[in-house]
Amino acid sequence: MICSAGLEKAARNIERLLSGESPVRDELRFVRKDGSEIIVDVTSADIFGPSGEVVAVTNLALDVTDKRRAEEERERLLQAVEQSVDGIAIADLEGRVIYVNRAWAEMHGYAGHEVQGELIGKNLEIFHTPEQMRDEVMPFNSRALDVGAASGEIGHRRRDGSVFTAMMSTTVFRDQGGNPQGLIGVARDITDLKRVEEELRRSEATYREIFDAANDAIFVHDPETGAILDVNRKMTEMYGFTAEEARSLGVEDISSGVPPFVQERAAELVRRAASGEPQLFEWHARRKDGSLFWVEVNLKRGSIAGEERVLAIVRDITERKRMEQALRESEEWYRATFEATGTAMFLVDRKGLIADANREMESVFGYSRHEVVGRMRYMDLIMPEDLERVKRYSRLLLKGDIKGPVQFEIKARHKSGRAIDALISVNMLPEIERSVISLMDITDKKIYERELEARAEQLRDFLDIAAHELRHPATLLKGYAMTVSRHGKSMDEEAWRESLKAIEAGADRLVYVVEELLDVSRLQRGLFTLNEREAPVVEAVELAAQEMRARAGDRKIVVAAEGDLGTARLDHERIVRLLIILLDNAVKYSPPDSPVELRAERTPEGLEFSVLDRGVGVPEEKSEGIFERFVQVGDVLHHSGPGLGLGLYIARRIVTAHGGRIWHQPREGGGSVFRFTIPT
Repeated sequence: MICSAGLEKAARNIERLLSGESPVRDELRFVRKDGSEIIVDVTSADIFGPSGEVVAVTNLALDVTDKRRAEEERERLLQAVEQSVDGIAIADLEGRVIYVNRAWAEMHGYAGHEVQGELIGKNLEIFHTPEQMRDEVMPFNSRALDVGAASGEIGHRRRDGSVFTAMMSTTVFRDQGGNPQGLIGVARDITDLKRVEEELRRSEATYREIFDAANDAIFVHDPETGAILDVNRKMTEMYGFTAEEARSLGVEDISSGVPPFVQERAAELVRRAASGEPQLFEWHARRKDGSLFWVEVNLKRGSIAGEERVLAIVRDITERKRMEQALRESEEWYRATFEATGTAMFLVDRKGLIADANREMESVFGYSRHEVVGRMRYMDLIMPEDLERVKRYSRLLLKGDIKGPVQFEIKARHKSGRAIDALISVNMLPEIERSVISLMDITDKKIYERELEARAEQLRDFLDIAAHELRHPATLLKGYAMTVSRHGKSMDEEAWRESLKAIEAGADRLVYVVEELLDVSRLQRGLFTLNEREAPVVEAVELAAQEMRARAGDRKIVVAAEGDLGTARLDHERIVRLLIILLDNAVKYSPPDSPVELRAERTPEGLEFSVLDRGVGVPEEKSEGIFERFVQVGDVLHHSGPGLGLGLYIARRIVTAHGGRIWHQPREGGGSVFRFTIPT
């Protein structure tokens, strides 16, 4: 039965026959009754009748399964041979080359494409000198032909004439009748190995001298048992044992740890070294006196006096371990310091690329460490207007024209693009050819400086105003006092009263200014306290109105107390002071012929007081600022007026001390309304 994969192929062959093509030959896969698959070479031909028509088809089938599988196996073998690291060559009985693999060709100095042209068909003499052919190759091949195989060291010659030694293994291949057909040779270049062996043989004469002169401790182990066979002088100095004592020691005697584990581990390492696999490791060793120290052990196989041994070369690395620990601690200290500076820090290479950055950098600039280290130049974090200045300082530091660190203020750039006021410090680390850059965000500091400057400007203005406010009543007092002193006897009674009234007004003004200064001083020092008592609220309203009428002279003060205000536990003296401040401002900034109103009422939230005027008012955007220190309503309105600019500041503090709030709002029809509420 034809396999399913071959049905389409068979159908095509039948079409070819029907189309007149004969014979048709192809390989098809069949399945036997037992399910096994075979490969069959099928030749199909037409059988023609007397008149030339096709009357039948004949099929000649030949089982080629073994042949094809042998060919496939041969192909696999050839691929394996071609990929072998050992050189492989096949020659006939006449010594002519039939095949060489890539490794054989390269070993002898031939490139792969040169094999067919230069090697196939040539005599084996191409790979050997005449002396090698006579003394080594021919006897070797004869021995292989006699016994079927031979192995040993054979001299070879490269294409350039240089010679080398190879380890050869040669086998006779035969035909099906058992007759020799040629030789298969497998070769490995052992030149380096021979050189090492030769050097080792030459060194054996001076082995003991070198052995004892070595700066490292050396143990000679039996590869079978792991027992210590010999030690050098350095070992006795390092461990404190004599050579005789050392030869009777086990590995647990010279190592720390649990003895069974140490013994098993040591035996395994010695076995690996004995098999040709060098071992390099660190070990915690123990001296004769029990003290411990660190050693580096190098286990390797070696030949001593013709015997295979395992050499343990031991170096005391206690000091190195101490230095490594110190380095780790130093690096930890560096990292801790680097991270704990409180400033954004970078390490920058000579090209300006960021080599390291701390966590504060992430907080200040918004980048992650991964985004900047090895990816960004620190110049990318500087705003364009300061870039050239930073570059100039960096160049001067690199050239050594100036010494670091250099500090100056710049505008840095946040990841979002916004500017950051920053103090930059740049310094060179000449030993590692890197710069250390420190950037401190001083945005808050700059804001504070600007605020401080504004406060200072306000204070200067206040001092000017205070000097003016104090000078005016003081001058008035002095003038009228001098008038009374010089002309008192000649003055009539009306003039006396006018002079005394003026002196009284000047004194009142001085007292008012001094009271404002004292109130602000108490507020600043935290000495502003309330003296609360239960009393009728209307009394405070009437006292404020009376005092203001006395001060304002002919100005009309209208009081409207809605409903029964009742009593309240307040600092009534400060409430009177608060109302006078608001009434004084209303009188000061409203037309002389317009009345000032004082209203008071009790609401569900508490007591509400309002002072209303018909002045020019306060711009809405300035309505909050007028409650700050040293700010006058007149300043907001771009004209000056009497007062220190402290009244509304004191007013707000009195209100907030009572738990209330104060605000300004424009009055319908023009003017201002100052309101405050006191919860009861």
